[in-house]
Amino acid sequence: MPTTRTTGTGTTRTRWAAAALAALAVVLAFAADAAACPVCFGDTEDQVAEGARWSMVFLGALVYLLIGGGLAVVLALRRRVRRLQDPRRGLRLVHPGTPS
Repeated sequence: MPTTRTTGTGTTRTRWAAAALAALAVVLAFAADAAACPVCFGDTEDQVAEGARWSMVFLGALVYLLIGGGLAVVLALRRRVRRLQDPRRGLRLVHPGTPS
């Protein structure tokens, strides 16, 4: 006669459901505290709002500084290659396999 084993899935599901409900209750209990951010409510005189504003300005400027720096490096290298290839200066690039 085969014996039946209980896996306890009903008990596990109940525990998971209870844990999920407890987590939801904690989130809903502290939702008002999370929504009390002065930036969200428009208090522009707060230090948090001032810091957020300056961080956005800094990060916006940083993007343009990085792109501009990369462009400056490419242009400087291009200018150097053109200067080395100028026959009036007596300098030229020597390619492999060609007599110098």
